[in-house]
Amino acid sequence: MQSRYKIQPLPTFIIEVTLDELFSDSITKTIEYNSCYIDINISNPKNYLEGFSICFASNVLFIIIELKDNIFKLKGNELHGYCTSDQPIIINGKKIEFDFDKKTGICCKVFDNIKMFLHLKDTPKSINEEKKEASKKEMSTVNSLKKFHKLLCQKEYYLNELEHTLYN
Repeated sequence: MQSRYKIQPLPTFIIEVTLDELFSDSITKTIEYNSCYIDINISNPKNYLEGFSICFASNVLFIIIELKDNIFKLKGNELHGYCTSDQPIIINGKKIEFDFDKKTGICCKVFDNIKMFLHLKDTPKSINEEKKEASKKEMSTVNSLKKFHKLLCQKEYYLNELEHTLYN
């Protein structure tokens, strides 16, 4: 019996996530792939300290998230195969099912807080959506800076306490 998926060693892509994004409520990244855009949305990214993988149909795309040397990265590589909208696929014993929507493209919800969307490059985003995204990004950057500043202040406080304890 021939395997349904043919694994090929293909180039790995890496998406670096900034500290602002790491401390934000969610990260949205767009990857250009085979004349399509793939939107990856991850809520509460700071909860992840170890790698895991997610995937979507057609050419199965793996995204691994890892935190190493304080750099948070999305790493991806490919597994060639096929999958129709009504077929589940099983990878490492995990059943992955796809919700297919003709208007929005393929949406794969693998975990509660991770969504991936596939849409064609020539699908334009509405101007209102772009304006909303810009204002959200500005607010999330400000909020992220506040959270990061708070963490730095806490760290400084604990270092001062430790220094005080050591020398007294």
